[in-house]
Amino acid sequence: IITLENINIAAIGYGSWQKDLKIINVISTGSIDPVFSSCEIVEDRTIIEDRIPEANPEESVDSGTEMEATEIEGSTVEITNGGKSMYICINGAYPGYSADINYTIKNNGSIPVICTINTPSTDLIIVDIEESEMYINGNGGSNYGCIKVIINDIPEEFDVEQEYSLTVDMNFRQYNIIE
Repeated sequence: IITLENINIAAIGYGSWQKDLKIINVISTGSIDPVFSSCEIVEDRTIIEDRIPEANPEESVDSGTEMEATEIEGSTVEITNGGKSMYICINGAYPGYSADINYTIKNNGSIPVICTINTPSTDLIIVDIEESEMYINGNGGSNYGCIKVIINDIPEEFDVEQEYSLTVDMNFRQYNIIE
């Protein structure tokens, strides 16, 4: 340690003697850049069809019958807005339809962040977010979550099995250990 101090003193003395001593102060800040890095949709296309009991009490009637939905183009989810949003398009929507959207958020910045996922629920579409607020470390840190989308009862003025879409955005802020 003494040798290192002597070298520093010698360098300062040499710089002063040459009249070329420069002390440069560098202050740097980090960046905040969380993005949706991946997403997938897992659909539940089981239709529960309620049947009304007929007048004949001798016939047994199921209160619900499961049917497979066929010939319906699948729903999609894609990352938009430079990774800051997800666009969800539900094709062939019907009452009781549900899907899980699994996603990963990655922090490309160097500052840890808290991300909050906005809930775009409407009267027709219920959006349930497992964990709407999550901590993500900087320098490539990531976290994952799941959004459950459920179609409510569709009013008569809307077509059954039509396309519904929604956009899920994220808000983010710097994580401070003292909050």
